Amino acid sequence: MADLLNLHLDDVVILDLSYSQITRDTYSWTEIMKSTRKLKVLDLKACVNLSGCLEFPAPMTLKVLTLEDCRRLRQIDQSIRYLKELESLNLKMCCEVAYLLSELSFMTCLKELLIDGTSVSKLHFPKGSMKQLETLSVHGCKQLGEITDSIGGLQSLLHLALDDAIIEKLPRSIGELAKLESLSLRNCQNLLELPDSVGGLDRYLI
Repeated sequence: MADLLNLHLDDVVILDLSYSQITRDTYSWTEIMKSTRKLKVLDLKACVNLSGCLEFPAPMTLKVLTLEDCRRLRQIDQSIRYLKELESLNLKMCCEVAYLLSELSFMTCLKELLIDGTSVSKLHFPKGSMKQLETLSVHGCKQLGEITDSIGGLQSLLHLALDDAIIEKLPRSIGELAKLESLSLRNCQNLLELPDSVGGLDRYLI
């Protein structure tokens, strides 16, 4: 990863490091992030040696962050709050990730959150957070057993996928998602019933 320090990254907008052997070398990672202030898209898909907790040491204008299939990554650091312009966060198949940081509430521009195949067991969204979120995909999160009423605050949500979750019920507040167009509950074998509030949604697919 230190080799990247020899490159001129000041004007780079898209940095694709997918399927590479990069590691979370603290010094190198910090210097690279500081030198890519114009970066909009960072693709770290399937960087199998990327482990521990990923940090973002300085404010950035990043809009798309892909960490899909980084199976040794345990969490993103609280410094993710610096990514205030982030619109898409892809954590698919980051199977060591067990919870969502409260710092995500700072990400007011986030439109897409993909956490399929993670070990997240609970979905809770601080009041007033993620007002722009349109897509929440939690497909294949087989540890997911609780969704709090806070999900009703995601007023821009269009697509919600909860396939394979072990939830027994959905919160009544799900009926408050007035813009919801698709709701996927495939293979939720523990789900006993749907709340009456679901019937109040104008458009939904199950």
